[in-house]
Amino acid sequence: MYISYHKLWKLLVDRELTKTDLCDLTGISSRTMAKISKDQSVNTDTLLAICAALHCDVSDIMEVCDENTTQSIYETYRRTARKTDEDERFETFEFTYHGRRVILKKTRERANKHTVIHCNPNSLSWEQIYPLGRSPVREVRDLIDAHFWTPDAICVIVISGKPMCFEKLDEYQFISVHREPTEKRYIYTMSEAAFKVWDI
Repeated sequence: MYISYHKLWKLLVDRELTKTDLCDLTGISSRTMAKISKDQSVNTDTLLAICAALHCDVSDIMEVCDENTTQSIYETYRRTARKTDEDERFETFEFTYHGRRVILKKTRERANKHTVIHCNPNSLSWEQIYPLGRSPVREVRDLIDAHFWTPDAICVIVISGKPMCFEKLDEYQFISVHREPTEKRYIYTMSEAAFKVWDI
């Protein structure tokens, strides 16, 4: 048996709140928030503070799960993923979800309200907008191309932080050489918050 705060992350996404917002609303420390993020136990005062701030019940933010029940892809990632690589752009993790290998690349840099993620047919790029004066400065750089796709795995790119938007393709869509999802050549691209509530 273990405690899952998956419901809390979904509630925060639905209300367009971040972990930092929750800390500000409740007064809980970043250390306590880190424990919650790892599905670790926290005291009941913390749970009550969260419920009071979000005007909800304890059952709306957490649940007790059996190890044998089906976990979300995010819960599986948190519990079983192992880091396989790291470079200046990504941390790479691998794990198994419902019998399929998952390769997940998480950006090391955190997106913010001035970040636009461009999902192109064959590549993913990061545009950072620096609002200086009347003409903003734009810096665009490629993150990864479709060669990351591998036929024996679910390939996922998670953008850390909270980007302003994803352009050209919606979140959960694919970056495809063929532009056809029926070809199964797609890379799921999403924000960190969206990954927490993703249902594949």
